[in-house]
Amino acid sequence: MEQKVVPNGDPLAAKPVTPFRGQDSLLKAGTLQDAILNSAYFSSIATHETGVIQIFNVGAGRRLGYTASEVVNKMTPADFHVQPELIARTRALSGEFNTPIAPGFEALVFKASRRIEDTYEVTNVRKDASHLQMVLSVTALVNAQDRISANPPAYWLGEPIGLPAVSGTTGIVAE
Repeated sequence: MEQKVVPNGDPLAAKPVTPFRGQDSLLKAGTLQDAILNSAYFSSIATHETGVIQIFNVGAGRRLGYTASEVVNKMTPADFHVQPELIARTRALSGEFNTPIAPGFEALVFKASRRIEDTYEVTNVRKDASHLQMVLSVTALVNAQDRISANPPAYWLGEPIGLPAVSGTTGIVAE
């Protein structure tokens, strides 16, 4: 389908624009990504490479009880984890890889930053201090050059334990 670009609102200067090959696929993929990111059933959290949350969607708010304005540029995903579990995970990873790992965000992305898929159970702490048990699967995202992207390096998918799959999934993207 041909479209026209109208420079400065002048219809006489309109120039045809031909869609490029693959544009429909790109638009469909973008629409799908937007639907997932904005879904109340999927929780998506994107962070800066230091772990500070940059994106916190409606689904994440629904699961954890926070609004985006309460967490964006203020919290990290580690803030939602039960601290003794996070410390135990850090020790286990340090032993498994025979290297010191800092508790906190580094422990959450350690395997993904090495392109190792990582699935584990966690207990998230909601705003009201109640707990939500989740199974998280963390995988590295790679860029067009097949390198782990610094922007974002990892994506989490999680499912509340004991709830039907349709009830919600948590995704965390780290930039």
